[in-house]
Amino acid sequence: MGIEIHLLGTPRIQVDGKDIFFTYGKVQALIYYMVVKGVALRDEISGLLWPEKSEVNARKNLRNAIYEAKKLLGADVFVSPRNAVLQWNPTAQIYVDVHQFQRNPKQYIDIYKGEFLQGFYVKDAVAYEDWYLGERSRLKSMYMEAVYDLVDAGIEEKNIACIERYIPVLLSYDPYNEERFSAILELIMSQGFTTMGKQLYHQLQCIYADDLDESVPNSLREAMHLSKTQKQEAVSFVEHTMLKGRDAEAGEVQKYLHFFEDTPLALRITGDIGSGKTSLVEYIRDKVEPYRCVLDSQCYEEEQGLLLHAWIPIVGKILEEIELQGLENIELRRIYEIFPQLDRRMARDLGFLEVTEALPFDVVYQAVSNLLEQVSEEIPFTLIFEDVQWMDSLSFSLLSLLLLHHRSERLMMIVTDVEEVKGMHQRTLQSLEQQKALQSISLLPLPDERMRAFILDREPTLQDTDIVDQLVEVSRGNLLVLIESMQLWKEYGSIYGLTKDMELLYSKKCDTLSEEERKLAEFISLFYNEAPLGMIEQYMGLDKLRLLQTLEELERKGFIDYRTQHGEVQYSLKQFKCKEYLRDQMAIDRRQILHAYLGEAWEKRLTHSKEDMIRYKQLEFHFREAGQYQKALMYKLKSFMHYLNFNKDASPELGVGELSSVYAGYFMGEVTGKALQEIEDELAHVYTLYGDVPEVRALELPYLYGAGKYYMSIGDKERGLGYFQELLEESTEQEASNYKLKAYKEMIYYHLQMRHILEIHQYTTKALALAEQYHFKKEIGVILRLKALAFIMEGQPEQAIPLLEESIRLFSVTQTVARRYAINIGAAYNYLGDIEKSRSRLETALEMYQKALDYCDQTELYSSWIVFATNAGMTAFALQQYELAFTYFQKSYELCLQYTISRRRPTIEAYLGLLARIKGDTQTAVSYLESAQSHGVVEQHGQEVGRVHWAICFLKTEYPSAEVDQAFSKSLATYGTIALQQLDGYGDVWERTYLEQLLQAE
Repeated sequence: MGIEIHLLGTPRIQVDGKDIFFTYGKVQALIYYMVVKGVALRDEISGLLWPEKSEVNARKNLRNAIYEAKKLLGADVFVSPRNAVLQWNPTAQIYVDVHQFQRNPKQYIDIYKGEFLQGFYVKDAVAYEDWYLGERSRLKSMYMEAVYDLVDAGIEEKNIACIERYIPVLLSYDPYNEERFSAILELIMSQGFTTMGKQLYHQLQCIYADDLDESVPNSLREAMHLSKTQKQEAVSFVEHTMLKGRDAEAGEVQKYLHFFEDTPLALRITGDIGSGKTSLVEYIRDKVEPYRCVLDSQCYEEEQGLLLHAWIPIVGKILEEIELQGLENIELRRIYEIFPQLDRRMARDLGFLEVTEALPFDVVYQAVSNLLEQVSEEIPFTLIFEDVQWMDSLSFSLLSLLLLHHRSERLMMIVTDVEEVKGMHQRTLQSLEQQKALQSISLLPLPDERMRAFILDREPTLQDTDIVDQLVEVSRGNLLVLIESMQLWKEYGSIYGLTKDMELLYSKKCDTLSEEERKLAEFISLFYNEAPLGMIEQYMGLDKLRLLQTLEELERKGFIDYRTQHGEVQYSLKQFKCKEYLRDQMAIDRRQILHAYLGEAWEKRLTHSKEDMIRYKQLEFHFREAGQYQKALMYKLKSFMHYLNFNKDASPELGVGELSSVYAGYFMGEVTGKALQEIEDELAHVYTLYGDVPEVRALELPYLYGAGKYYMSIGDKERGLGYFQELLEESTEQEASNYKLKAYKEMIYYHLQMRHILEIHQYTTKALALAEQYHFKKEIGVILRLKALAFIMEGQPEQAIPLLEESIRLFSVTQTVARRYAINIGAAYNYLGDIEKSRSRLETALEMYQKALDYCDQTELYSSWIVFATNAGMTAFALQQYELAFTYFQKSYELCLQYTISRRRPTIEAYLGLLARIKGDTQTAVSYLESAQSHGVVEQHGQEVGRVHWAICFLKTEYPSAEVDQAFSKSLATYGTIALQQLDGYGDVWERTYLEQLLQAE
């Protein structure tokens, strides 16, 4: 059990990657206290947490809290070296973020997600509050010292990435550190990152004005005005962006910049949020800022209704440059009429709406176009418009015309947009691209190969590990999500969860949603995989047209995708991490209620047929997330039983000589064992939660059944038998007739393999009585056939025949029943064929085998068809009906190859070899028999080996040749002895008789 305790930031405890929740806050408080303190007196703890209680009650409460903590975290989490002392077990394998952070704050600084026990509160425990506030202050001081050291080292090493990372921390905790901020500004400006420097300076201005009501100190102003062109050591911007994963696109940008003066086109960068658009824009800014004035405007969805809003910061900055550079003879009257809020000559508060009727659009376009043309003659500009999909219509119309008609090497224009947000902007930009007015770089999701290359470039140790595939899967081609997921893995050894950058990314993305869209997206995020339209419609309670509009809007914004499955439209979120974010943002109680609602909704869709199998995993997931662990385990067991095909009657077509392979290849080994262990652990957990009540005890039955099947499949028959015996006792006590019958049948299968005739008769008699008592018609038919098999094994076929005929009758009461149980009817006819063959009544035997095949044709159980057809082919061969035999064996051989079925393949190849020689083709005959011999060794099935050796004897005797003797050089006696040792004494009577006569003659 992997346990992680996170105390820095909002406290949480995870067990095996899942958050656990506490009924009592003081249990949490106890754990948090002991994790940090390590050792404490019991009286000390009880006094801290229950100061208002008497000493006796406080100690009792402490005992209860310790018990609850051990239930959740394990019995060894606390140790008591003395009765009065409680100690956090230093050997417990539990990750605690505080311990890791304190070892080396600088190395593990990213572990500090927030203040110690942020948001945690314990009622009526003042002394406890004093303790954690003191710890909070101590850990925060350690964190800030580490930040100072890293920032100072960043300044010395000119590491812009490091400084950029910790600026928000310094602004939050130490904004008046004049000396440090001066050094930061000086470095940023000297390295040419003027936009970053301006943003930081503006933030400091606001802080000093709001908090101290004064301007920034002179040292900060001086640092801001350092020359951008000052000689400097090169700093690679690419090192702290995502451009390493966008090498091809970065190359396109470099090519665009290189040829811009010759072909001055605008540039469009399009891609999903987190795809790297901002990194490319910053890369461009870094390259052009030394010789161009860069002006930018960020568009937001909520500002779409504000006309010309996107142009206000651009025009405002142009006006500042005109004033700063002292440019004259530039007509600004029209500009002030369009943007009166930028006219500082007059004290008025007017907006564009006041003059729209007086100024037609062509006037607006002409005024802005003239302004850009005049000013760019003096100052080369780069205009950057980010997220133009949210730009207001008038701003976008103006931008579109400028892109089409205003081409000058003095004016570079860059636009970015989210391609998945469909709309007029996209169609217009595509049209401009077709008219050669725009060059486009599309940041598509990175293909899996590039994602893998990126991962292994950064983390070569992950070569040949599953974590690479997991990282590729969760990031879905989004480079930012990939980088953050890799960071999670490095810090916590898990890719699940969200970093702060991820939260910011998805917060920004989700901020574009309306309340109704957010509600719908949250609902879809709760599903195990996909959300059916019918469930969405029922939950949202909207009319169909409005629901369709909301879904289309979410699709337009790039949140959801859909597909049609089982005749119903299913919706899912495109990004796995977005799904995580939406889930995490929901209140825990609301999330649990909705999961319970979804579990009940899926239950209503159960049809009590095989189709339910695909629902069980969903039901398990929803009920577990709802905290209904008993129901979750119930569906986990149902899913497990379907996964293992438990309801299948164990290989009904097998003959007496093949019973040892009943469980062979039946399970999936390690996967099944792991699933079984999970079920065992969850069952213990459910007992702890709900107690020894009938509903929980009922879950023991499928567990015991599955465990028995598993251990039988891996060859541990003694242990498997033990589980079946326990199942028999438990089902008898619970009066669960269905599981009692399953236990009987498994005991019968076991004793059939061991050839314990007496025990078979005992259990078949008990099973028949039980099946008849509860009218289990299908089971009666199965048990009759098994009882018949016991009689066949002890040489009493006359006792078996009426049982097999009655089994066939029960399964044939109607055509519908006969179709449903066709394989059981076929198996009974197969046994009747074996009986007739043992009596040397080969024609009748062949009729029985053909009937078995006729019923098997109604199914797609090709392995059973092969068994029946092989028996029919061997019988036809004995009757010297070689063409018919070839038909049976050839089709069986084709099915073996098509479906990679190994059962009976050695026999089939051996007989095809004999049939080839009968037709005169010795070379093909030898080839088939050599292949049969090799497959027989692989199969390690005695009867198959016996039949192959019989065929070699037949070939050497009936068609002797040098080629045959060269291929099979041993003596007839050697091959014949092996064959007689392996051939079944009942099912292979004709073959044994042939060999016995042959060896006697020798």
